[in-house]
Amino acid sequence: MWVRHATGSLVAEGSAGVGGVVLEQWPPVGAEPVVADLEVFYERFSERGFDYGPAFRGLEAVWRRGEEVFAQVRLPQERVGEVERFGVHPALLDAAVHAVALIASEEDQEAARIPFAWSGVRLHASGASVVRVRL
Repeated sequence: MWVRHATGSLVAEGSAGVGGVVLEQWPPVGAEPVVADLEVFYERFSERGFDYGPAFRGLEAVWRRGEEVFAQVRLPQERVGEVERFGVHPALLDAAVHAVALIASEEDQEAARIPFAWSGVRLHASGASVVRVRL
């Protein structure tokens, strides 16, 4: 009987690959910017019952390439001193998934989709105040 104890990816030395995807350029090659007024996005999100304070409104930019969604998220300066307390600061993690809600809000203005359950998540580094996200 075989039991899997670990999985991994092998990439060339110096490559920025994670999970078999190389993101040496940001935004990624072929990704198209999602043009949106983020203030309006968060206002509409609030109207749907998701009222996020300033610390959780860190979404800066979103790109899309087919089914992939890419985002850049930044923690407000007044929260940067907190990053060492977490693997990923909760405000960064929350704002990262807002990219999915932004895409969904373009397609269905009435539906608010935010994941609240997680599985298969990997942490590759900690202590960041700015993150780049691939969803």
